[in-house]
Amino acid sequence: MEYIEVIEIDEEGNVKEPKVVNNETFEESEFTKFQWEGYFLKPKWDFSLNKWIETATEEELNPPEIEEKTDYERVESLENTVLELADLILSGGETNVK
Repeated sequence: MEYIEVIEIDEEGNVKEPKVVNNETFEESEFTKFQWEGYFLKPKWDFSLNKWIETATEEELNPPEIEEKTDYERVESLENTVLELADLILSGGETNVK
């Protein structure tokens, strides 16, 4: 007996939950579909197209790259933090930093 994973969907085509079923006896229905092929970040069943579609936004699919700080920038940031803390300690809790 071979088992497969299928997807239960709601009336809007959103994924509700995966289910494991017997491949020999499973028949696709309106709200239980074969799992999609390929990669989807936010899959949704499109009833009019009768297929899985991607609903993730372009930004979700391709998030902007975050620039890494250089070692010099990290050290400079730490130095500024240490100077601010020293100023705070030496001033008795009042700081000139805004």
